[in-house]
Amino acid sequence: MRQTSGLGLCGWVCWLLGLVAGIVAYSLAQGAVGVIGALLVGLAVGIFIGLVLSALFCKAAQPVQPVSAPVTQAGVVQNTSDQPAAQMDDGAAARAAAEAKHAEETAAAAPVQEAVAPKAVVKQPAKPAAQKTAAKKTAAKTAATKTTKTKPSTAAAKPASKGGGEKKPRTLSAPRKSGADNLKLISGVGPKLEQTLNELGFWHFDQIAKWGAEEIAWVDSRLRFKGRIERDDWMAQAKILAAGGETAFSKKSKKA
Repeated sequence: MRQTSGLGLCGWVCWLLGLVAGIVAYSLAQGAVGVIGALLVGLAVGIFIGLVLSALFCKAAQPVQPVSAPVTQAGVVQNTSDQPAAQMDDGAAARAAAEAKHAEETAAAAPVQEAVAPKAVVKQPAKPAAQKTAAKKTAAKTAATKTTKTKPSTAAAKPASKGGGEKKPRTLSAPRKSGADNLKLISGVGPKLEQTLNELGFWHFDQIAKWGAEEIAWVDSRLRFKGRIERDDWMAQAKILAAGGETAFSKKSKKA
């Protein structure tokens, strides 16, 4: 059989496509790079595409060598048929001897592997001890964190028990420029209480509306009539009056 000479049809087609791609790249790059730069770009693109296509699609199109194996095999068959049976027996004996040697080598190599295996087995029992020590360390850490977490909670609980004391609210040394509010519009506040509240620094409704439990205790301890602030709910009335609204008591007092 004849061999395929040259690149073959597949190779020519691949390089033709590479040439077309190089021309297209040259025309596209001519305006941006110039004639020489576009020529280099076109060559590079054409060669690259030609190599890639020929490597991908033209591997199967290799030159076909003349078939001579059947002839040689036939000759070998004929030659072996002419040889005496004694030579065939010698070849079988040689093969048997080679297989025996191979079996001996594999048998000699097997004990070496078996002897190496127990070393890994001896090292494994050390892992549980390491795991136990690691577990003890983690348990100790968790216990330490629990103790550290419980201590701040107890420490924080102590100030909470003391928080039922008094706290001075924000006071003013004088009323604002807009003038003092009429605190007598709050139910439970008379002229005397208004005077004492002004002396303590309270002139406006929004000051009273911001009182909490501790501020109420501070003011209540300085009034003659203790318990009246919470009983008459001065804070709720002060919020309404500070927002410009009116309560039932303030309406009555204005009519009077």
